[in-house]
Amino acid sequence: MLPIDVWLFTGIVAALFVAWNNGSNNAANMVGTAVGARVITAKKALLLASTSCFIGALSLGVYVTNTMMRGIVDVVSVLSSSATTVGMVSALIAAGTWTLISSLLRVPMSVHVCVIGGILGFGLSLDIGFVNWGTIARIFAAWVLVSPITSLVSYAIFKVLNRYRKLRRMGLLVATSSFIVVFSPTFLA
Repeated sequence: MLPIDVWLFTGIVAALFVAWNNGSNNAANMVGTAVGARVITAKKALLLASTSCFIGALSLGVYVTNTMMRGIVDVVSVLSSSATTVGMVSALIAAGTWTLISSLLRVPMSVHVCVIGGILGFGLSLDIGFVNWGTIARIFAAWVLVSPITSLVSYAIFKVLNRYRKLRRMGLLVATSSFIVVFSPTFLA
């Protein structure tokens, strides 16, 4: 087995590989609409997206991290921490590789789907019993429900904004959105 320093370095490199690929593939998902509508330049949009991703990861990332670390695979039952380390690094490398291939093929996709798939593959390589199927079912249900829910929310927001195009009324929408982002950890706790 390789020393911990080698696995730490490998994990950091794999995480940076996934992050780079995530930016190359998913950045357009966040800013494409605003840039396409000529509301903001691509450079400003990417700066805003990277800043928002950083703040979001710091404020709400703990919920995703807990699910990824312990919710999908029962890592407590894995006999050795080295097996968990190798499994998680394998999941990162697999997710980064597939995201890179998708980017090269110009296929938009979500990197979190790849990471979850990688962790699921790690769990299945151990044994089917190591996978928390309840968590997987909740994640899959969320994937199915996200598009219809955001479609309805987008429809409602468009109707409101279209009716009240004056800038001062948009302040209420921005204030409400900011309130939700800032206090959402309180709601989720």
